[in-house]
Amino acid sequence: MDVNLDNHYNNPKKPQMQITKDDKLEYIKQVLKSLQSDCQRLKNAKEKRKQLLQLAKSGVAPVGVKIDWIKKTAKNILKLIEVHIEEFNTYYGNDIITSDDLVDLMAHLQALTKDVN
Repeated sequence: MDVNLDNHYNNPKKPQMQITKDDKLEYIKQVLKSLQSDCQRLKNAKEKRKQLLQLAKSGVAPVGVKIDWIKKTAKNILKLIEVHIEEFNTYYGNDIITSDDLVDLMAHLQALTKDVN
């Protein structure tokens, strides 16, 4: 079914849908509920991270869904970095990516993530 929405909101011939006070309140409640859920998930994630770090410090290799995700994602990122290294090394014949460049890359990534959080 094709629907033409051109000038849908500006067409004076069509009645505008009225949003009631109750609708607005319900929407606000849903937003707050979502924020509370996100806040709880963040608390859970921070607590889980704390537990994983304690395990690692005690010499126990942590396991779990998040550890699996971290390992898989890290491998994918390394593959992407390898591609960019090859491109750089090919394009700039008088220069080459070194391990020091990779350390700088990791430091820059860490700084970027601190800006996000």
